[in-house]
Amino acid sequence: MSENRDSIKSRMLRTAAKMWDYPGVENEAAFDPIVALLMNACAAELAKINREKKLSQSRLTEELARLLIPTAATRAAPAHGIASALPLDGYGYVDQKEQFRCGGPQSGAGRALYFSPTGRFPLVDAGVKCQASGNRICELIDHKYKSVLGYAAGDAFLPPAALYVGLDVSDTIESVEELTFCFSLLNTGQKDFFFNHLSSSRWFLNGRELEKSRGYPPAAGKEDGLKELLTSRYRTSARTCREINTFYERRFVTVRNIERLASARGNLPATIQDIFDTDTLGKVDDHLIWIRVEFPKVVSPKLLDDVFCFANCFPVLNRRDHDLMYRLRENLNIIPLKSNDFFFDIRKIVDSENESYHVRDLDDAQANEENSVLLRSRGVGRFGAFEAKEELQYLLETLKDETASYAAVGTEALEKIVSEINVLMGDLEDKVAGMTVDKTTSYLVMRNLKERDSLFVEFSSTAGSRANDIAAGTRLEVIGRSNIRPGSTLLVTPTVGGRDRLSDREKLISFKRTLLAGNRLVTAEDIKAFCREQLGRRVKEIEITKGVANGMGEKEGLMRTIDIVLTSDERVRTSAREWDFLLEDLLAKIRARVAHSFPYRLVVDENDNRKSVGLDGNAGRATK
Repeated sequence: MSENRDSIKSRMLRTAAKMWDYPGVENEAAFDPIVALLMNACAAELAKINREKKLSQSRLTEELARLLIPTAATRAAPAHGIASALPLDGYGYVDQKEQFRCGGPQSGAGRALYFSPTGRFPLVDAGVKCQASGNRICELIDHKYKSVLGYAAGDAFLPPAALYVGLDVSDTIESVEELTFCFSLLNTGQKDFFFNHLSSSRWFLNGRELEKSRGYPPAAGKEDGLKELLTSRYRTSARTCREINTFYERRFVTVRNIERLASARGNLPATIQDIFDTDTLGKVDDHLIWIRVEFPKVVSPKLLDDVFCFANCFPVLNRRDHDLMYRLRENLNIIPLKSNDFFFDIRKIVDSENESYHVRDLDDAQANEENSVLLRSRGVGRFGAFEAKEELQYLLETLKDETASYAAVGTEALEKIVSEINVLMGDLEDKVAGMTVDKTTSYLVMRNLKERDSLFVEFSSTAGSRANDIAAGTRLEVIGRSNIRPGSTLLVTPTVGGRDRLSDREKLISFKRTLLAGNRLVTAEDIKAFCREQLGRRVKEIEITKGVANGMGEKEGLMRTIDIVLTSDERVRTSAREWDFLLEDLLAKIRARVAHSFPYRLVVDENDNRKSVGLDGNAGRATK
């Protein structure tokens, strides 16, 4: 917070009264007039020095951020999760143009949050209704709960390491070209182990093995065109979507060419009929299509009991689309990108002649200024650290000094002008006192060299950390025209990963990490700096040691690891769910930046027996 002249003078008066044994004296009239004049002069100069110091510090920080840190890295990061939906017809798809709304005044949940898919994903009018494993068969309710329909008679069990998935498929569908399945696990301590073996699973329908692949369908990872790749330096949406897709990819399996569904419909596997009694089987929908998923033998039935399997799933991120039409003026135009949330990305910029514009850097001398705009995220021009409200306050203080000097001249004309200025200053001061400054607004700066009439801008915003911790099972409302069935869209996982715009302190931490190693992690100090950048104040100590862990493969024994031991700061409250995401995301980013393939492991609060262990790019958390 900036210091003005009045606050500095008030502190000086209190200090002087204390030094001269004038208890409770804060009025300058109690002192000698020369003392009051000296204090006024000193307070004014100190306020100017403080202002220049803050301006210099801000300019230095912003310049370092511009040179060393990509612009996208300092922006707010969107929360993300996994959602599920059904198409209007038998087949359909979702893409990044879809908008889903969550909450809002009509639901009593405050300001609404918006989500959109991270890519193009196929949808089929089908859903997982039942699961069977071990000695029980369950029904899935609202993608959140399992209702046990019955247990096997006696000591009978289904085949080990086998999961039976009951699909409710529309009668109009005879074959499915692609169907995505997403897996969730209640036992977070075994999450890495399960997802590691999910890629080795085999899928069968009526005894015929199905073609499957790990991750998403090919269309979800479709590369951008040449034009998008050339202008992607300032467009963070595509990069963020790729990172989110990579984060969730190990949870997904895509099954292809599912044929002859008519003969499979209602065909309950013999292994299920043999071990469950008639009453239990009577509770099972006889219209389901059963798929058998075989895992490696090391996957226990108890672990499969904690598994949830869903169909028609896709990652989503907190992103709201905006359309803006701005009437251009001659020469310089400053266009505010106003929204209630943080600016996220520019989608498209065209003028009234349908000519496209791209975002360029201030130092990009080779860019064509006629077809480019500047993007400013921290005010415009000279405002910098002092936003418009503080600039107006400084202007008022300066005008007060100047009007007093003009009034001292004593001419009638000047006194009249000074009186009018004082009246206007009073009105301005009242308005400034009630101002609320929106520091999340970004701006486009352009010169209207072609004398166009208007500019059309499509951009997106994100709510940052406000969109975190939305519970699984929350319904999402489809906005606008869509081929998604109304009321069928909901979140399968809680939302995580939202972050507000970086503060100056967080930027300095990023400076240190960037200066040490750039975007690569080579030494132990590089890893420590990167962990501090990602975890912030949540950790107070980081240590790099050597360790030994059990391998996750069927034929793997003990393996050497590099342990990153994190000591959490108890003063910063962090939930177990947040730790799960932070550690999984951190380890994935470390694996993407290290120069070798040595296995890393994260350990949190080792002395407290709360460990978070991850190998081969995965992380998990086991609580006491």
